[in-house]
Amino acid sequence: MNREDMLRLLGELGDYLAENGCHAILDIYGGSAIALAYSDSRVSQDIDCIIAGSTNYETFRQAIAEIGRRNALGRDWLNEQVLPIIENDFILSRMNVFGKNKGLEIRVPDAEFLLASKLYSARLQAKDLEDALKLARTTGNTSRTDLEVVLKKYVRPEAIRTQNRKPGRHNCIWKFIDIMAAELRDC
Repeated sequence: MNREDMLRLLGELGDYLAENGCHAILDIYGGSAIALAYSDSRVSQDIDCIIAGSTNYETFRQAIAEIGRRNALGRDWLNEQVLPIIENDFILSRMNVFGKNKGLEIRVPDAEFLLASKLYSARLQAKDLEDALKLARTTGNTSRTDLEVVLKKYVRPEAIRTQNRKPGRHNCIWKFIDIMAAELRDC
């Protein structure tokens, strides 16, 4: 899904909610937040979110299923799989209202928070590195020190320690930050 697809689907979701007397607030994270707020070219397979509020949770769940059915999407086209990571590993940031209609308010975190999430995941796939570099440039955090400060501002220290100790990922965050800093320095 690109930005246009996401906006259309979220618009349909908001309309359905309003027609059924419901209102919800969605906090969007990950690649979908980057696509919506920070990059015209970014695409995502799904919309990672946290339902921050709903006047009727059951109607909201029905709305997600119905919009998915209408658009031939998988049942996880909009999902809360990010919830445990955000709740357990991150220091929450202020959410910015990205858009709203009668039935839905859409919020995204600031670019610095998304940068911290990319640093924390430390995935070396081209898409993730490209996202992280774009967010670093957008926020002006282009040195190794800047990147460490952003990471520590939004990610709990114990989560950083745990992530860096996982099998096969020893010091992965610091290595990713080194790669980023070198890339940013060479540009």
